[in-house]
Amino acid sequence: MEKYEITIFEKHRQEMEQLKKHALSMEVQSKEDAKNLITFVARGRKLAKKIDLVRKDLIEESKAYIDLINKLSKQFLDPLEELENTLEEKLYVWKET
Repeated sequence: MEKYEITIFEKHRQEMEQLKKHALSMEVQSKEDAKNLITFVARGRKLAKKIDLVRKDLIEESKAYIDLINKLSKQFLDPLEELENTLEEKLYVWKET
């Protein structure tokens, strides 16, 4: 994983740790406490969505690069496979005569 990819995730670590620390220390003893807890759940979900979008973007970039490499290599591998098949056919014909 490249450094910039790690940094993209790391920038969310502090927010996650603060959210976790505060949320775990919360106690629900009133309606107001329950509302606050629900707010923290929503913040956690929002952060999770942000991180998941980053993950998906990185995967898509990698997939596009892999697809390009496969397409380029296919331009060489397919003709080589055809050549091999042609040569094997010539050997077969020669053996049969």
